[in-house]
Amino acid sequence: MDFAATLYALLAAGAGIAATEGVKTAAKAAVTDAYAALKARLSGAHNAKTVEMIEHAQQNEALEPIIKGELCQPEIGIDQEIRVLAQRLDEAIEALTEAEKAPYAVRIREIHAGRNLLFEGVEGVQADIATSKGDMTFKGVTSPGKP
Repeated sequence: MDFAATLYALLAAGAGIAATEGVKTAAKAAVTDAYAALKARLSGAHNAKTVEMIEHAQQNEALEPIIKGELCQPEIGIDQEIRVLAQRLDEAIEALTEAEKAPYAVRIREIHAGRNLLFEGVEGVQADIATSKGDMTFKGVTSPGKP
């Protein structure tokens, strides 16, 4: 993965974690702080203003190439402070527990249904096993901290 793609992935992960309301730990604070510092360095020292749109990129896929394009600036790739801040954010994300990294509204070890499984307007369901013998419906389920 090139450095711009790595930065984008880290920023997107940081934005998602920073936006969660369900995670209130020192580890989350470390992610939020590292994320803010990396964004500030990119937008300040390198005038990469599109990084401010990273929070909206998941809902608007057209933003991803715009943001990545700006992150491809050669000056960003050689900025040692950016590399240190990116490493700090990566380490902070890795220090989170799995629950903090990806909070789920519904976490089920196994889902069994007699016929059909229907997930409609669902965000934040995780199941290890899903089988169907009958109808099972999930509608309008969102992750903790989301409307």
